[in-house]
Amino acid sequence: MALSVAVGTSVVLGTFTGWDPPWAWDSLQGVGSSPQALPPSLPTPQLMKVVNEECPTITRIYNIGKSSRGLKIYAMEISDNPGEHETGEPEFRYTAGLHGNEALGRELLLLLMQFLCKEYQDGNPRVRGLVTDTRIHLVPSLNPDGYELAHEALTGALGHPQGSELGNWALGHWTEEGFDLFENFPDLASALWAAEERRLVPHQFPNHHIPIPEHYLSEDAAVSAAQGRGEGGRG
Repeated sequence: MALSVAVGTSVVLGTFTGWDPPWAWDSLQGVGSSPQALPPSLPTPQLMKVVNEECPTITRIYNIGKSSRGLKIYAMEISDNPGEHETGEPEFRYTAGLHGNEALGRELLLLLMQFLCKEYQDGNPRVRGLVTDTRIHLVPSLNPDGYELAHEALTGALGHPQGSELGNWALGHWTEEGFDLFENFPDLASALWAAEERRLVPHQFPNHHIPIPEHYLSEDAAVSAAQGRGEGGRG
């Protein structure tokens, strides 16, 4: 079983990259996060690498493809057997950063990685249970092009973001080609409902596995996401 969830916010923040508000990283202090919070100025891949090096036995970093500008789209798996598909084990994926200029979802997933790593090391029974019994996939930035564009546009001469009020709210919102990733996931429901109406389910049309439409897997597809094992995709 795999579940994919998009993590985002409709609020466009004034922190588009590199600099994250201190409250975001300090908010987990006292509830199990590392006293030495990860430096928020690090790029997303480096932040993920720090967590992977801290908890190598329960984390794995992989990439699900490249953006239009050639930036790799990284995911982190958190599991007691990273890299292995265990039959019957639930899987889910949190995806953030579909709108590149909305930074909150990215920050939350990076914090979640850090939190799960530290709490697992500290023996938190709830976190250990999650890691042992669930295969977790976290994709903090599905639209890295938009994220970088928003950062570049909103960074002033002093080298730090100036805030969304000084720029176009739409900068980095969509992909390089103008697609809204939040509205561009594979439509697997329409075919199922049509088959239901024609009474083809389940003897002719299975309802437990629906193939991804071919045009989502083409070389020039704007985005495609595999739902079968909670990992994979292209943006």
